[in-house]
Amino acid sequence: MKPIRNVRLLIVAAVLSLAGGFCLANLTGCQHAVTLEAGGAYSDAYLATTDQAILDTAKTLDGFLSWYNANATFLAKYPAVGQLAAKVTAHQNEWLRDAYAARDVYANAEVAYKAGKGAAPSVAAVNSALSVLNDIATQINSAKTAHP
Repeated sequence: MKPIRNVRLLIVAAVLSLAGGFCLANLTGCQHAVTLEAGGAYSDAYLATTDQAILDTAKTLDGFLSWYNANATFLAKYPAVGQLAAKVTAHQNEWLRDAYAARDVYANAEVAYKAGKGAAPSVAAVNSALSVLNDIATQINSAKTAHP
């Protein structure tokens, strides 16, 4: 496994944890490398971390929309927050669907590769999808920090 893959995902996870108010320790146990349980559901640390990042982003998006809806009257004086809420509402399913689709392509390629039936899987599409999630999580973090 290439260490750079986990570093990128840990950066995404850190941003997502800040945006959603989650402790990074809940995501990775404060480890530098993901440890997989023998016989567990995951045989690939990159895939396990990717799944956690996508799930945490989904929670972040839902949490942001709940926060916005609960405080809409107060936040009305901040049009940028309302625009961000509208953007998240309009695109959250698309962003998550794209991330899961890229994750599935990677997972299928990993299985084929391990079976000797294909080339090593590329993380480019997954990283691209996670980058979109990271960008929106960063925007959410900025909005929530500026307007607690």
